[in-house]
Amino acid sequence: MWGKEGRSMTDEAKAKMMQGVFQGADLSHAQINMVVESGATVNYYGNNKNEEKRELTDERLAEIVNKSQTFWYSKSSWAVVYCYCRDNYNINKNVSLFERRIMRLPLNLNQDYIYTEGTINRTINNNSYMKMNVTEWNDSYAKERTLKLLEEIEKIDEAK
Repeated sequence: MWGKEGRSMTDEAKAKMMQGVFQGADLSHAQINMVVESGATVNYYGNNKNEEKRELTDERLAEIVNKSQTFWYSKSSWAVVYCYCRDNYNINKNVSLFERRIMRLPLNLNQDYIYTEGTINRTINNNSYMKMNVTEWNDSYAKERTLKLLEEIEKIDEAK
């Protein structure tokens, strides 16, 4: 099970351990964070497979951004928009693809909120509650200004 030096597990042992941990587990609402040997972090966010999500059009995304901007507090607000879309729409979870998408949208942004590459990832990495579903943020010590923005985004989205 252990490597020759006795300090690290073999790849086979790691695979067996992970299979044992997750076998039969309901991961539909799971958040799993682990640090692997090399120091990299592996994150898993489960989604309820039975829940149908809507498609997010560019027009809808632009509307959410433009109308919610009044409640933005910094460029970190982009992460709130991304997390809301991630959890409520059928979008690719890749942040880089989302970044490229917003860069090409016709947005009426305040100069303070022009998007800077990497903002979403930095914000999520610095605010661990953002790795959870937005429905769990109230219980996760989210900042009050973040919850207010999320509430306004929800109102804008429900109004359509």
